[in-house]
Amino acid sequence: MKKIILFLIFSLFLFSCSKDVSLPEQKYFQTGSVFSGSIDDYNTYVGYLSGVDSVPLSTKIGGRVTSVFVSEGDYVRAGDLLLTLDSMEARVGYDTSSNILNNLSELKNTTSLMFDDQIKALNEKLNQVILGESGINTGLSDIKLVSEAQLETALTGLETAKTNLENTKILLDQKGKNIIDNSKNAIVSSVMLDTNIINFIDEILGVTEANKNKNNDYEIYLSARNSSIYNRSKIQFLETNKLYLDYKKLYNTEIENKNPSEEILLKALNDGEILAESIKVLLNLTYDVLENSVENVYLPKQTIDSFKQTITNFGAQIEASLITVSGEYFLGLKGSKQSLDDFENTKNLQISMLEKQVELAEKNYNQYKLASDSKIRETQTQTKVVSSQVEELKVNIESLKKQKQAKLEELDLKITESLGQRDSAGVMINSGEIRSPISGVITSKMVEVGQVIGGGMPVFIVSDESNLKLDILVGEDSLKNIDLGSEVLLEVDGYDKQLKAKVSLIYPSKEELTKKTKVEVILKNTFGLKIGSYTKVYLSSVDNFDFTLIPNNSIVSKYMIPGVYVLNNDGIVRFKNIEIIKSNDKFSHISGLKVGEIVITYGKENIFDGEKLR
Repeated sequence: MKKIILFLIFSLFLFSCSKDVSLPEQKYFQTGSVFSGSIDDYNTYVGYLSGVDSVPLSTKIGGRVTSVFVSEGDYVRAGDLLLTLDSMEARVGYDTSSNILNNLSELKNTTSLMFDDQIKALNEKLNQVILGESGINTGLSDIKLVSEAQLETALTGLETAKTNLENTKILLDQKGKNIIDNSKNAIVSSVMLDTNIINFIDEILGVTEANKNKNNDYEIYLSARNSSIYNRSKIQFLETNKLYLDYKKLYNTEIENKNPSEEILLKALNDGEILAESIKVLLNLTYDVLENSVENVYLPKQTIDSFKQTITNFGAQIEASLITVSGEYFLGLKGSKQSLDDFENTKNLQISMLEKQVELAEKNYNQYKLASDSKIRETQTQTKVVSSQVEELKVNIESLKKQKQAKLEELDLKITESLGQRDSAGVMINSGEIRSPISGVITSKMVEVGQVIGGGMPVFIVSDESNLKLDILVGEDSLKNIDLGSEVLLEVDGYDKQLKAKVSLIYPSKEELTKKTKVEVILKNTFGLKIGSYTKVYLSSVDNFDFTLIPNNSIVSKYMIPGVYVLNNDGIVRFKNIEIIKSNDKFSHISGLKVGEIVITYGKENIFDGEKLR
C-alpha cells in the first residue's frame, strides 16, 4: 500500500513537471547560490561607516571668514570652493601690480617695433645695393645658367631613353618568362582538375574497369526517371576520357619537368581548352543523371545533393581554368594562349619605339652641346662688389640689433619684478580660499562666517565615499575565524540587502579596556551608502564552515517534501528534493545539492520543473 501511495505521488509530480514545460511566457525570477559555510552562532558587531580616504583641510593664512559654502554631510567635487577669507589688501596689491605689468608690456612692444622699423629700413637699403650690383652681370649669368640647364636636360633625356630601352628589354624578357610559366601553370592546374573530375564522374557512373563495380548498389537508381540520359552520359564520358588520356600523355612526355617550346605549349593549351569544353558537357549530363535519379537507401538524397554540389563546384573551377586575369596577365588555358600569341608582336613594337627615342635624344643632346659651348665662351666678364657700402650697412644693422636686445632685456627685468609682485598678491588671495582636493562628503566643519582664525587652523575634513570602512572590536571566539582578506556579511541601516566586505586590517594587540581586538573591514561603495550609516557585522563563532547552505527563500514544499528549483547551465530549471538539517532566519543547512549550484529565490511560485527560463 505504501509503495502504491508513493507511486501515485511520484506520478502526480511528473505530471505537474510536464505541464510546467509547456508554459512559454517570459517570467521574472531571482536566484541565489548554494555555498559552503555555517549557520551556527554568529556574533554581531556594530559601528558606523567612514571613508577610507579622509583629507583634513586647514588655512594657509589667518583672517576673518567671509563665506562658508558647505555644511556637514554635503557632497562636494574636487576643486569646489568651500570657504573664503577677507583678502582686500592682497586684491589691491594684485590690481596695482597688474596695471604696472600692462604698462611695461605695452612699452616693451612699442620699443621693439621702433627698433624693428629702423632695422627694416637699413635692410631695404642693403637689398637695393645688392640688387644693383647683381643686375650688372644678370644677363650673361642667366645665359650661362640656361645653357647649362638645357645641356643637362638633354643629357638626362638621352640617359633616360637608354635606361628605358635596357629596362624594357629586361622587363619584356621577364614578362615572356612569366607568360611561359603562367602557361605551364595553367596546364598543370588543368591536368590536376581534369583528373579529379574524370575520377569523380567515373566513380558515379562506373564506366572504366577501375570503377565499374563501385556503384553496383545504386546503379539501377541512377537516372531511373530517364535512362537515356544515363546512356548519353556514359558515351560522353568515353569521348571525354579519350581526350583526357591524350592530353595527360602530352603533358607527361613534353611538359612535366621540361622546358617545352612555345609550339608545344600552344598545342597543350589548345588541347586543354577542347578537353575543358567536353568536360563541361559531361558535368551537365552527370548533373541531369542525378536530377533524374531515385532516392534510396544506397543513394540517399543527402548523397545526391552532395554529388550535385560537387559537380557545380567543378563547373565553376573549369570556367576559371579557361581564363582569369591577375594584374596585367591573362591566366588560364585561353588567357595563356592569347598572351603567347600577343606577346611577340608587342615586344618588337615596344623595342622599336624605344630605339627611335634613343636616337632622337642623342641628336638633341649634340645640338645643345654645341650651343652651350658657344655661349660659355662668351661669359668672361666678372663684376665687382661695392663692398664698403654693403659692409657699412651690415655694421649699422648689427649695432641696432644689439641696442634693441639691451633695451628689451632692461624692460624684461622690470616685467619680471612686477610679475613677481602680482603673483605674490595672487598667492595671498588664493591662500584665503579653501577648495576641496577630492570629491567626497564634508564629514566635519569647524568654522563659521565672521570667525577670525589663524594660519594653519583646521577648518574641514572631506571623506571619499567611493571606498568605505568600518572599525569593530572583535572577541576571541570570532577572531579565530577571520584573516586578512576574509569576507564578512554586513547589514547597513537604510539598505535592505546583506552586503559583503573584506577584512583589511587586524590590529596586532588587544585593547586594554575591552580585551578585544580592533578589526577594520572595507567595501567598494557601489550601493549608494552614506558615511555615518549604522552598520552591523556578522562573524561566525564556530570552527566548521563546510556545511552546504542555501537561502531559506529558495525552499519549496511539494507533497510535504521540501525541495528547490535548480537552474542549470542550459537555462532549464529542475526541481530537486532536499533534506533540511538545520535552519536559522536566513539560511538552511541541507543535503541533496552541490556547492555552486544556482537556486531560484524569487518568482518560484510560477515556475515548473523542466521549464526553460533563459
